[in-house]
Amino acid sequence: MNKIRKKLVSLALLNVVLICIILSVSANAQVTYQIGIKESDDFVWEIKQLNIDKFEATFGIEPNFQVGSQVRMVIRDVEDVEGLRWSIATEFWDYGSNWIAEGSVEYLSILRYPSQYDDYIFIPTPVNSYVEEALETLPTQYYSLADNMIGKQDISDLGIEFKVEKTYNLDGVLISETYLDQSNLVIAKLEATFQFIPFGFSYLGYMSLMIIGLIIFIKRKKLISKIKT
Repeated sequence: MNKIRKKLVSLALLNVVLICIILSVSANAQVTYQIGIKESDDFVWEIKQLNIDKFEATFGIEPNFQVGSQVRMVIRDVEDVEGLRWSIATEFWDYGSNWIAEGSVEYLSILRYPSQYDDYIFIPTPVNSYVEEALETLPTQYYSLADNMIGKQDISDLGIEFKVEKTYNLDGVLISETYLDQSNLVIAKLEATFQFIPFGFSYLGYMSLMIIGLIIFIKRKKLISKIKT
């Protein structure tokens, strides 16, 4: 009986050791980063807040936009370059542009690894892991705000200190960019106007099924009521 008990204890200890090894390997496994945007994605950002006096005092120029001004970007091509970066061809309309006319062709280069983050409009996914890893290696002027946010202390050409805080959605798309003075008063704020699905397209599909199911349920309930009467 003692031998059986010893074998069981040994097996239990072995299982504990194996679980610890697996968890350790999983924790240290390198995250594979992917780009969350694709061809034909259409993005619009709008100026939601603007303090013109603060803007001019900080940057020494008049802004070429006002509250309500919009910029637009359409993704024309996304190319993975040797697993090191993504080359993104875009069509871009600046503030005040006529969207009926063709936009200007702009190319973006997004490096794959978080340590190479460079104030991007789009960042790789998974966003939370990317932001966390980026802030571990970036200069001290960058700081943490939340899992999907990156802040940066900066200085204008006039020597005025200001901050930029960027928020990204789960697809790695910039959904807000806020410029603040050192008292945390807003200088300018840009926000995305495209619809953001909080849990991705799987959530949208799930919600669609729920809505369809609810409609069917209501119709059946009405039909049953009619039959009873």
